[in-house]
Amino acid sequence: MSEVYYFHADHFEPWGSGLNAKSLKGVENFQRQTRNSPYGSKLSLFYSVYLAHQLETGTNDDDESRRAPNDGVVFRRRLEQQDRLVTNVIRPLAGEDAHEMHLHVHHEWWTRNHSHFDSPVSNWVNAHSTNELDQSRLDLFFSLATSLIADETGAPFDRWGLVHGNWALAGSDPRICQIVNELGMIMRHGGFGDFTFPAGRSICDPKIEVPFTCLPLDLLRAYDRPEAQPTPVGRGSKVMRPDRFFIWNSKIKADYASLDYYYAPNRDRFKHADLMVESWLSNSVQIENRLFIKTHAHSMYSYYNMSEPDSLIPPLLSRYRRDLRSTRACVRPGECRIAVRHGQ
Repeated sequence: MSEVYYFHADHFEPWGSGLNAKSLKGVENFQRQTRNSPYGSKLSLFYSVYLAHQLETGTNDDDESRRAPNDGVVFRRRLEQQDRLVTNVIRPLAGEDAHEMHLHVHHEWWTRNHSHFDSPVSNWVNAHSTNELDQSRLDLFFSLATSLIADETGAPFDRWGLVHGNWALAGSDPRICQIVNELGMIMRHGGFGDFTFPAGRSICDPKIEVPFTCLPLDLLRAYDRPEAQPTPVGRGSKVMRPDRFFIWNSKIKADYASLDYYYAPNRDRFKHADLMVESWLSNSVQIENRLFIKTHAHSMYSYYNMSEPDSLIPPLLSRYRRDLRSTRACVRPGECRIAVRHGQ
């Protein structure tokens, strides 16, 4: 092995507790922590935007661009002050710093699923929505979310990767998602592929345990269907084409890919850093003489108290980075941009 590339896909959800002074301070502290770190300064941030929704079954002309036709769910327009507050903390991440922005989408609260969450929107959706209406609502969300990220970062947001909320890409877990045309919808809005896997819910993991591409067919769990022609990426495979959807997967699974130390089993594993790094080096993706190590975490999760000055995000667990750097391989810190050129 001549080179090792490390990249971190962060499920970046700074507004989980709302848009307020505490969450804004959390983003500022995130920037402060990552700015001077050799392994934290170039993260892939799969960003969950601040885009609130509500139940509004009446008619309101002002809301028509914020809801799907004949829908009872409206995505609220943000106040100008909210736009300014968000932009002030998000734009530096993609501008002054070198983080790369992608998209993280949780739609289980406003599309039908088997969990039936107890909220006015979820109750209405599970009682009144349809496959077509769920799809239209998600399609609208992609339009609104990608536009917001472009506005917040001050740069085009027209080529991005996705991390699916609760891992359930393309209806792979009906407790969360039942939408079968997600892959094609993602591509229409500029998404080139998915970095959800390895999944925290292993039932969602693809059968192919290496990066691959497939046709974006409108099928349940399309990435595992033979009709979608899932084909591994590799030299001469010629599967990185504009008509195919990229999916990252690996032999290594979430128990060794996750850096989330709020999870007790992870903390037990972290006590044995040598075994953790050995798993990364033995089971990560190898393409020719290059090794690609992908980790993930939920750095803005409430457990980490990111508004507090002494908080620590998972990608900065320096002890494990030292062990990685001690290997003989040439480790290239920061994000590995694996949006491989078309035709390769």
